[in-house]
Amino acid sequence: MEESNAATNTQKIELKKFCTTRNKMYTYGLKTHLAINNVCRTLDVDQLPKQDELQMMTRLRKVRLHQFQHMQVPIPVYKVKHVTERTALYQICKEEGFKTPKRDERPEFNDLSYWSADISLEDIERARQQAYEKVSKVINPSNASKYERELKEQFGNSVAFQKSVSWYGTFQFSFPLQDLLTRYKEQHCNGGMPRLKILGTGLYKLEIAHYVVVHSPDTDKFNDFPEVPTVHGGSDPLPFVYWMDGQLYWRPESTSIALKVMVTEDGQARKECYRLCDFFTRYGECFHTNDGTYSFWNHLILGFHLPGGHLEVPKEQLVKNLTACDPYTVYIGNEKLGREEAEEIILQLKEEVESSEKVTLLST
Repeated sequence: MEESNAATNTQKIELKKFCTTRNKMYTYGLKTHLAINNVCRTLDVDQLPKQDELQMMTRLRKVRLHQFQHMQVPIPVYKVKHVTERTALYQICKEEGFKTPKRDERPEFNDLSYWSADISLEDIERARQQAYEKVSKVINPSNASKYERELKEQFGNSVAFQKSVSWYGTFQFSFPLQDLLTRYKEQHCNGGMPRLKILGTGLYKLEIAHYVVVHSPDTDKFNDFPEVPTVHGGSDPLPFVYWMDGQLYWRPESTSIALKVMVTEDGQARKECYRLCDFFTRYGECFHTNDGTYSFWNHLILGFHLPGGHLEVPKEQLVKNLTACDPYTVYIGNEKLGREEAEEIILQLKEEVESSEKVTLLST
């Protein structure tokens, strides 16, 4: 079974506990992107909050042998997104840029503005096809054709790939990554080039988040952190995040909320009943198999290091790249708005920008 992180040896990595401002506990490790197998070897149940440990360990053990989790395909990261709530939205537009939240208890995570990979629908479909082609080579051909739709759909169905929903807010800024890197270079790097380094891994109930920090070459805060590597086409195995031909790529290991078709090590694909009910025992299928087995999902997060400043973006560009999204079923924000209300607010902001532009033209 392939693992895609440099830290795939049996040596345990030091993990630490952290409590968020919303009193949510999670575990994290610095300077590495952990794979599922690596997490299983590293994580001790006594490192987890008591209410989470059984759920997390049960799911980890269940999905670690699922071959589909390891049918990784490289996905280009052309755009990144920042999701926020109404109060923060108004502040971002007023100040024309992104500042960092209040100080973090983890010193390495201080002064970071967080962005997630924003994968296009076309790239998701392309990755689904590539993942299906890879899994088709290791399972019975009849199984591959029988479960083709389910196998494709269980790639890229996690929150990290959903463009219309979020559990952080209902306002989404989306920018080309190169655009933000150029702005960051001009505003924070004093003529140098931004550096991208592997910050670490955060372990949540259902999420394995891989953090990358973007920082100025003038700071020595991240000297001990490994660079996001540059690789060539023949490299094997590939890391989770890497540069190739000047483009940033993400190669997530787990992309599903639920795995509806189990792919075993002996090359079999089948549906499983997570409750092992009598009906499934007799007939090999039941209504539980339609729900699938809950999994972990990878999340790529880029943190722009902004000590004592912010990433400036003109208001007209902010509004141009702003869309509304629905709050996810599991919502961890403070201001839960519906999409329609969010769209009305965005429309008002666009009208303000247009009005301001007209006044500027008339005055000149």
